[in-house]
Amino acid sequence: MRSLDQRASSQQERSRMSGMISGLVAARSLIYRKSKRWIGIILAYALLGFLILPLALERFLPHQLGDFLKCPVSIESIHFNPFSFRLEIDRLSLLDQKGALVFSLDQGVVDVDLIGTLWHWAPTISEFRLSAPSLALIQDANGEINLLEILKGMKSNEPSPPPPPEEAALPRLLIESASLIDGAVAFENRQIEPFYSTKAEHLSLTLAHISTLENQEGNYGLHALLPEGGNLDWQGTLRLSPMASEGALGITGLKLDTLWPYVKGLASLSQLQGVVSVDLHYRFEGQSKQPSLFIEKTQVDLQGFSLSDANAPLITLDHLHLDNIQADLAAKTLLIPAFSLSKGHLHLTMDEAGHSNWEAGLKGPNKPASVVSSPPTLTTTAPDDVPVTPWTIDLSALNVDDIGVDAMTQQFAVPFGINLNTFKMAMSVHALIGQGPPDIQIDHLGLGFRDLNVVSSESQDPLLVLQSFDVLNGAINVANRRAHIGSMRSVGLHLGITRNAGGDLYPLSLFTPKNAAPSVAQNAAAPETPPFIVDLDEFKMDQVNISMRDKSHPVEVAYDLVDMGLDIQKISSEAKTPIPFSVHASIRQGGTIDLKGALDPVAQVLKADVQLDRMNLKPLDPFLGDGVALHLKDAELSSKLAVNAQHSEDPLKGTVKGDIHLSNLQLVSLKGDSKFLSWRDLWLRGLEMNLSPQRLMIKEVRLLEPDGVVAIREDKQSNISDLVPAQKAALKREKEKPDPALPLNNKTTSQSKDKPVPFNLSIGRIVIQKGVLDFSDASLVIPFATRIESFGGAIAGFSLAPKGRVNLDLSGRIQPYGEARIDGTLSPLAAMDYLDLGVVFRHVVLSTLSPYSATFAGRRIESGTLDLQLRYQVVDSALTSTNDIVLDNITLGEKIESPKATSLPLELAFSLLKDRDGKIKASIPIEGRLDQPEIPLGKIVFDALAGFIGKIVTAPFHAVGSFIGLNESGDAVVLFDPGHATLSPPEEGKLIALIHQLAKTPGVKLILHGGVEKGADLDALKSLSVASDVGKLLEVSLAPGESPDAVNTSDPAAQVALEKLIKESPQGDHEVVLAYQQETGRSPDRVSVVGGFFGRASATPDFYERLRRALVLRKSLSTSALDALASQRLATLMNALEGPAKRQGVSVQKGAPVGGEMDASHRVGIPIDLGAQ
Repeated sequence: MRSLDQRASSQQERSRMSGMISGLVAARSLIYRKSKRWIGIILAYALLGFLILPLALERFLPHQLGDFLKCPVSIESIHFNPFSFRLEIDRLSLLDQKGALVFSLDQGVVDVDLIGTLWHWAPTISEFRLSAPSLALIQDANGEINLLEILKGMKSNEPSPPPPPEEAALPRLLIESASLIDGAVAFENRQIEPFYSTKAEHLSLTLAHISTLENQEGNYGLHALLPEGGNLDWQGTLRLSPMASEGALGITGLKLDTLWPYVKGLASLSQLQGVVSVDLHYRFEGQSKQPSLFIEKTQVDLQGFSLSDANAPLITLDHLHLDNIQADLAAKTLLIPAFSLSKGHLHLTMDEAGHSNWEAGLKGPNKPASVVSSPPTLTTTAPDDVPVTPWTIDLSALNVDDIGVDAMTQQFAVPFGINLNTFKMAMSVHALIGQGPPDIQIDHLGLGFRDLNVVSSESQDPLLVLQSFDVLNGAINVANRRAHIGSMRSVGLHLGITRNAGGDLYPLSLFTPKNAAPSVAQNAAAPETPPFIVDLDEFKMDQVNISMRDKSHPVEVAYDLVDMGLDIQKISSEAKTPIPFSVHASIRQGGTIDLKGALDPVAQVLKADVQLDRMNLKPLDPFLGDGVALHLKDAELSSKLAVNAQHSEDPLKGTVKGDIHLSNLQLVSLKGDSKFLSWRDLWLRGLEMNLSPQRLMIKEVRLLEPDGVVAIREDKQSNISDLVPAQKAALKREKEKPDPALPLNNKTTSQSKDKPVPFNLSIGRIVIQKGVLDFSDASLVIPFATRIESFGGAIAGFSLAPKGRVNLDLSGRIQPYGEARIDGTLSPLAAMDYLDLGVVFRHVVLSTLSPYSATFAGRRIESGTLDLQLRYQVVDSALTSTNDIVLDNITLGEKIESPKATSLPLELAFSLLKDRDGKIKASIPIEGRLDQPEIPLGKIVFDALAGFIGKIVTAPFHAVGSFIGLNESGDAVVLFDPGHATLSPPEEGKLIALIHQLAKTPGVKLILHGGVEKGADLDALKSLSVASDVGKLLEVSLAPGESPDAVNTSDPAAQVALEKLIKESPQGDHEVVLAYQQETGRSPDRVSVVGGFFGRASATPDFYERLRRALVLRKSLSTSALDALASQRLATLMNALEGPAKRQGVSVQKGAPVGGEMDASHRVGIPIDLGAQ
């Protein structure tokens, strides 16, 4: 059963197969008949695509392109696959009209994807490839580039297409792959000599999935080998609809000298070097009307940069770096986090016309006027309703480090240059640009340099050296025109200033311009620009060294300020507040200088404290040679002054107050290098100088230990006359000769016309202590020399006022026990109007005067002493003088031949004049007028002395006087000045001589008494008390034991003090004023406090003498003051004689107080007694 079924199935299967075979045979017959038709079509299509079309393109395409481009075009072969739509063009070349190759291509491939085209309904190119393209660009001598000329010809044949609509979409296109393989670009510049050529090779570009379809994004990449080893890499994504791209661009190893030929024609420079690398990431979107471009992660690195002209590099820079730059075109922002330049050098030169090498190098080569065109004017207008967004630029950190600078200029009389070893700068910048004036804000500004040298072609040494200069914490706002600087500091300034023989200051004289710049007329209509305001918190200079030389004298004057420091605070160009400053400097020659104060620029007021400490004045010695023949061996100046000065339209106003100390002065004569004058200390205390009106007031001048020399030589010329050189003295006399053209009677008129206004000078008191004067006279028959020691005293109320008067009280010791003394009152500017002067010599040893007696009397003096008391009084040029002379035990010696000796019988005169004690006393009155030039004072005195000697001979007994040293009762006395307990040298000498005499008389003792003359001493004590009160009001400081100065009633300050004291007294000034009015018939001229302050004295000084006298009479002193004076005098006597008496074995005892008597010299005589032991 199964086998039957199997057989039936087999038969069915065979029947089925047979039917299928029959159907296939029938179908094959049908297909064969139809396929012959399609095969023919396909073969025809293949023949057309593979053979006919390429041949046609090879034949006609070059001609069409050549006609279109107007230049020869050649194609070696063209291949086309009509089934894959792949077109290949082999070895295409483009020549210019001169036959030079412009473009060549080994192979170009375009492969169209038909399925993709149908699928995307847009032309789809699966592959676009250019193999080994080569572009040869040539710039001819006229500056024309061959490729641009070809393109110009192409555009002239092409009709202008209609502009596309603004919202037109891009044609639909899809490129799956595009590439450029092993490309090259060559450039040759024939505009310069020699010709320059360069070539970039191995250019590669790849594009993937580039499409104009919406939201279709593709990739691209470009790689190129730049000339001389550089590389260009550019890759990213690109979307054409809407337009968008994002990618990264990298340039490494780009050598700038390969770019130099392209820009060389723009500047007259010779070389550009450097290697630059750039890395950046960008993002671009063009969807809206305002495209957006965002650049970030940008790195720029430049190394080995150099820019040179024909002579030398203008600038070199080892490294320039910009880090992480970000820019947003839509938002108009540019952010530069870091910009650094390091290790470079800048070279700058200026010619005589003021043009720099940079200006000459960057302005470009000269061109004919025909080809010079004015630069285009860029105007940007925006609708009024559209706001303009400015560019925002932020530079977070700019750092310039280790930049050297050298500059040289030919603009001045002598070429000079500046060498700067290192310059550095740091800042941050924020700027808004594009909307009105630029708004720039600079913060964190800091700059500085090291090792600055200013050099000159005339000197091997630098004119100026500065070790360092720094500006810290600066800020600048350009829009507000304001800058603020925290600190400016310099260290190590070295500057030399020299005054040459012509008076020019070096190096300032070097900066005289060779060609004065022509004046430029200012446009009056131009708007006034507000000033730029600069505020500086602190300006400091440390370690400043200034060398000053004055070579205008035969001997150079040199001062060096070393380790100088300057500190100025709160400087502002607005000048609203005072500027504090301080200066300190040491002087290499000796001393220091300190200034501290403030300058008010608005009020133009300077207030400063000036302090000099032991400044050595010896370097100023050459200045003395201009006027006097003296040599300054040593002197030191110290001062503490307060300066207050104000500048205005009038002369400079202000005051100078303080103290001046001149110590260790030593002046020697240039003739023989002998001592002329010296002192230990000269103090000017309480100095007050007013600049306008000019006035100088000094409370006290104190001179300590002056030592002077007056020497008369054999030719009768003195060391004083040597001070003025003979040539200058002759010149001075020549200038003083009267003009012969003027009448003699015109003298008064000429003098009054040219009489200078006296300087307003007043000195409260001049104190001299421990002075020494050496006097010598070699013109005598016997050379004479003496020494005055312990010279001192006071000059009170010195003034140069027309009616000013000064009180003198000076004294000195003449060895061994002699005394010289000057006291009285005189008017410095009108001595012929008023003079009351006393000159006293006491106990002068006559043997020392033998040179004068031998010269003028023809005799030596063997022994004796001289007491001379002279009194000169002048009132309205009328002289009244009394001259009291006492010669004690004078003995004449041998005769000396002298042509000047007098013929008077001196021996007879002295014999007749001597009293029983061997003393000669004489009083010689002298009268005359000083306003008669033909009768000088010397002649008046000589005539009086000669008449006195004549009277002695004719009437000798009228000239015999009393014994000096005895009172009216014939008692031995010691003389004291009223109110004083000081023992004068003559009185001391008399007591010492008495001790020596008592030593020869054993058994006799000396009894000393203390005593007073009640009336004279009490009056003197009261006068001293009043003088002390006046001195306190005048702030006069007295040394311990120093007596107050006599009151100068003509001094305005003393007059103010007397006014104050009389008003404070119980009785007031009514009685004094009334008595003065009744006696003089006029009212007194009272001085006010203000008038006294400005130095205006009263016109009635005699009234103030009455005030002083009234204060003396009203002064109340107890009797204890007289007892104390008597005790002081006894103590003075005991102290003076204790030592000599002990050495001679003489007994000296204290006696009871006694009364004193006034003698003819207005001194108080205190008796001394002798007693048995």
